[in-house]
Amino acid sequence: MGAGQPETPNSSKRKRPSNSSNSPSPSQVQNLKSRLKMSDTTGLKEYIADIIRESEKTTRKLIIDKSAEMKSHIEATIHGLQTEVVEVKKKLHQLEIKERKKNLIIHGIDEPSNESAKDLHQHIKDIGEKLELEIDYDHTFRLGKQGSGKRPIMIKLLRTQDKFKIMAARNKLKDTGIYINEDMDPDTRKNNALLNRKQ
Repeated sequence: MGAGQPETPNSSKRKRPSNSSNSPSPSQVQNLKSRLKMSDTTGLKEYIADIIRESEKTTRKLIIDKSAEMKSHIEATIHGLQTEVVEVKKKLHQLEIKERKKNLIIHGIDEPSNESAKDLHQHIKDIGEKLELEIDYDHTFRLGKQGSGKRPIMIKLLRTQDKFKIMAARNKLKDTGIYINEDMDPDTRKNNALLNRKQ
């Protein structure tokens, strides 16, 4: 090639770019060395153990979180059920009081071993005569187990006002050994008993 002629692309070697940008960084080298160490059995075991520990830690956290969520849900459900039970008990108590409003209980009437329904009706009629009242009732029966002495007689009246009339006239049964009480629910009887003791 003569002097002064331009240099063609094929007539000379191009300069290759520096490979300095493709060289691994110190951190990459360290990471590579760490991975190479994993070829050792001990290193692999430690690596696996770390993974297992981290997995167990995550699992425990999930279980705790889920347990807390379930516990909160269960407690809320129980609280709701308890509130509902309280409300149902209140309604039942109110219904029971309403049902007992027309009832009276008569104590002190002899009970023969072969007492019939007709005999019970006659007892009520006799008491009505003593009270000078006509007692209209729907149903009457003895309370408690047979053979336990003079069992009280329950009267289910037709009208609440009849109950008030009977209660107002019951002093006419004085000295007869027969007495009449209202039909109270267990809680009311207990409260009345406590009040009587304090008096």
